[in-house]
Amino acid sequence: MDAYDRAILDFASRWCPFGGGDDQIFTEFGLSVPTFYRRVLALVESRRTTELGYSTKQSLRTFCTLKLSQYGHTATARTPRLPSGAPQHTLDMSR
Repeated sequence: MDAYDRAILDFASRWCPFGGGDDQIFTEFGLSVPTFYRRVLALVESRRTTELGYSTKQSLRTFCTLKLSQYGHTATARTPRLPSGAPQHTLDMSR
């Protein structure tokens, strides 16, 4: 996990008890709020994320799912992880 992803998890863990700090997400990370919470979910689900304990992962998973539902988005159990700096769009693979 790189420093950017660690900073995302630190921010999410620190702000979770206070409602998330949504108004600071874009200025801190350059991500929309839904993209931020999808990214946190992907990091929490990643087997490479060993820095977080089980209860912290569960809390973040529940919180992010709730936040995404508030923004009209759904969360899947396995949110795909985008590498740092990757474009934040999806490809149409139906063709």
